[in-house]
Amino acid sequence: MEAHIACIIRACERLRIGFRYVDKNDNYVIVEDRFHFQLNRTPFNTESMAGLCKDKEHQYELLHELVRMPKTAGYLDFNVPASYRQYLTHESIERIVQSVEEAFGLPVVVKRNKGALGDNVFLCRTSVDVQAALRTIFNRNSSQYDYVALAQEYIRPQREIRVVCFEGEPLLSYERYGTSREFGVRYWETEGAAAIDLASDDIDWAVSREFRPALELPGLDFVALDVIVDASGEMYLIELNSAPQFNNYIRHNGRDSVISMYERMLSKRLNSTCAGNELMHESIG
Repeated sequence: MEAHIACIIRACERLRIGFRYVDKNDNYVIVEDRFHFQLNRTPFNTESMAGLCKDKEHQYELLHELVRMPKTAGYLDFNVPASYRQYLTHESIERIVQSVEEAFGLPVVVKRNKGALGDNVFLCRTSVDVQAALRTIFNRNSSQYDYVALAQEYIRPQREIRVVCFEGEPLLSYERYGTSREFGVRYWETEGAAAIDLASDDIDWAVSREFRPALELPGLDFVALDVIVDASGEMYLIELNSAPQFNNYIRHNGRDSVISMYERMLSKRLNSTCAGNELMHESIG
């Protein structure tokens, strides 16, 4: 059983509500015969919003005029099949490299569009680095292949914050601390890395105010905001995550805060469902 699933089960036990397992590993759970938790997917978001949270290019295109985000551009694999060449803007890797340097300068972050867990994310300092990053992302023989590579403005991070929100309210926040303050990808693999709980800090409310337009997207009720704070204190939304996992947080802080988060989420959703049923009965009556 995954750690976050165990936290959901404990929240159900505290609330004294029913649940049942579906799979042999107990990683697919149905709560109250209504709410399906399948691995790290929850029942709280629409399919389109879950898709948006996987697609970083679409996130940027939707939100960059509403909230502060690093400048970002997507580049299609120049070897796409003929049926997709209508979307192609650069015919070779050399042309993509040239475009990236003209638009962003160096250093620049290059990463795959639909990646997770820091896979295929590169800080590129030279043209050779950019080309190598693109070749890695566009390698069709790799399980990490993506047909869209992103170039992103490099923001030197002073802090990297994750704030987890439900229905617009921050419920869990922590600093993703790594020994490098230059580039924090896969921070949990660095020596001295930690997920530092921010329960006594008001940064979670500051983040939720700063990026309120993202939290007001219809159909996105449960989301983690991944945010970089630069040396001047400016906050940048890096990405939205509709299926966060909490392994690193639990490793450093225990399970209580995660259990409490799920407890509050389930209580709120169960109460709203009951209230809705009562209104429906009244209207019928």
